[in-house]
Amino acid sequence: MQHDRFLEGNTTQFVREFLAGATKGKALYRTPEIAEIESIKLKKIKFTTDDEAEATLFIKLKDGAKLRSQVLIIIKSDKEIYFVGAVG
Repeated sequence: MQHDRFLEGNTTQFVREFLAGATKGKALYRTPEIAEIESIKLKKIKFTTDDEAEATLFIKLKDGAKLRSQVLIIIKSDKEIYFVGAVG
């Protein structure tokens, strides 16, 4: 819904907001450009309630910088889940 409707198909903005995170070891908030990304790894998924979980992603950039991003997952049913990144 956010990609197609709210952002009118702007994939670059959607990915940047979805992967925004804090630079490892610092309080700096960073949103990488898609071309900067070397790899993304799912570090862990932690269930916070029966219908919510948090996914922790580690993002390595081509310049060697490392980012950590947390994404909220809302579980509606065994067939319907939503990933919640930055909105707007």
